[in-house]
Amino acid sequence: MRKTTVVTVLFMLIIAPGALACTGVAIAQGGSVVVGGNEDWTRFDSHVWAEAATEEAYGAVYFGYQIRGEFGPRSPYWFEFQGVNSEGLYFDTFGAPTLANPSWAGKPLCPEHIEVLLMRE
Repeated sequence: MRKTTVVTVLFMLIIAPGALACTGVAIAQGGSVVVGGNEDWTRFDSHVWAEAATEEAYGAVYFGYQIRGEFGPRSPYWFEFQGVNSEGLYFDTFGAPTLANPSWAGKPLCPEHIEVLLMRE
């Protein structure tokens, strides 16, 4: 796929009326993969930050913002809505309904955001 085709498709997704919702794109051809996404939140406090690789963990770049009380009385924390690590693993979070009684109820919680854990390990 030529660069102009990829750029045109991504541009059309951005300007399309349906692009106001979270959209994920993945294009694979000829041993290359291009990924991207947009978010449906208007947040002017969005940030990009990086974690350097160590001997124990991969490095990663994250896109997100700080949650400061929007979802109840919790301490402020960083929400990573997209990221890519030094090995090329990419994630994008999407909202979806949850089960009333999930099968993981009663199991221990991940000690931190599962996305960060996956990016590091």
